[in-house]
Amino acid sequence: MNNLSVIITDLLSHDADINAKDYKERTALHLASKHSNHGIRELLISNGIDADAKDIYGKTALQL
Repeated sequence: MNNLSVIITDLLSHDADINAKDYKERTALHLASKHSNHGIRELLISNGIDADAKDIYGKTALQL
């Protein structure tokens, strides 16, 4: 597990909102997809992130 995975797992264990969005309505899954971070994408999906969430451009993370 890399440092980012450890941080995400720790945040989730403290009830962080996995579906939190930034100013462009992007979730962590959008950002992981944008940066081709497959391990983080799998971690987020396995923890129940909304894979159908859309950003301000109407795109889901899987469309990036």
